[in-house]
Amino acid sequence: MGVGNILRRSAFNYANKTALVFENQRMNYCELNRRVNCLANSLLQMGLLKVDRVAVLLHNCPEFFEIYFACAKSGAIFVPINNLFRQEELKKVFQYIEPRFLIFDEEFTGIVQAFLPELKFLQFPIVLRGQSTGCKNYGELIDGGEGTEPNIGITDDDIVNIFLTSGTTGRPKGAMRTHRHDVINMMSSALELGIKREDRALFLFPFYHVTFTDNLRHILMANTIAIRREGGFDPEEVLDILSTEGITTCQFVPTMINAMLQAKSLEKYDLSRLRLIIYAASPIPVELLKKAMNRFTCQFIQMYGQTETGPCTTALKSEDHMLEGSEAQMARLSSAGRAVLDYEIRIVDGMGNDVATGEVGEIIVRSE
Repeated sequence: MGVGNILRRSAFNYANKTALVFENQRMNYCELNRRVNCLANSLLQMGLLKVDRVAVLLHNCPEFFEIYFACAKSGAIFVPINNLFRQEELKKVFQYIEPRFLIFDEEFTGIVQAFLPELKFLQFPIVLRGQSTGCKNYGELIDGGEGTEPNIGITDDDIVNIFLTSGTTGRPKGAMRTHRHDVINMMSSALELGIKREDRALFLFPFYHVTFTDNLRHILMANTIAIRREGGFDPEEVLDILSTEGITTCQFVPTMINAMLQAKSLEKYDLSRLRLIIYAASPIPVELLKKAMNRFTCQFIQMYGQTETGPCTTALKSEDHMLEGSEAQMARLSSAGRAVLDYEIRIVDGMGNDVATGEVGEIIVRSE
């Protein structure tokens, strides 16, 4: 099942349910799917070919979802770019990726215009809002496109996105991920985390990061998703969104949890609907975890993974989070849990042999 079918099915079954909330905007699943189809068909009409790379240089916004699923439905490859890169860094990334299409925020207009004469492979620049010489306007593509499902053959082995990762030394490398990869990740993480149809999620991390696709399990489950524009973490702002939007689940890094606990006005926010906190990116100090579990009376799950492997690869489940227990049970709080559904993990030495318990080795992963 191609990634595009995830949205199509959610839109068919939950057409009038709110899909995305961003600032003062709200969009239901029917409208989201229609806009995705309009964009996909407009890109195909412009000459987009299967496996063309569509680079995305945007801040967190609803259009990110539209572009991701439009690429999935049209056979294109979605390539989000770190919007914090400076001009020279962006140039090197573009030379590496060689996208034919680029969709960018208007604030990057000057940089894009400087690139166009030199980067001959970049044939179709598209500005999100406003006008720019030699560029299409995103809104006009939506308005001019057909809202029907694109008639493009997609296989599970087709590449759906490339996420840049700097997990090793040197320049960022592009991890090529297939439709099967993303669909299996959505399904396994939804099951392992116990995501429910009625959940309401808040997306905090920059969408150019692979956690964006990890969190698309909420599209699979037809949840309502609140979007926060990325930037410095403001605990008061986040707490307000959690409260006013009735958020039931959100993913944090430990420093975010600590910042919320330090907020002076924490007690004034209604967090009664928050049922699950997911944390990742680094281990959490056990004392901080205990403090958080005492204040946020909800379930906690830790996730671990990599851009190439899921990212949802292991989970320390809620039943492993306890405030009191044996020495072994309390030590488990500092672990990253067990392999999630469909994953196998080994820890090996330089010769590929399993190392003994307690020994240091390399993590290797196998899954669909």
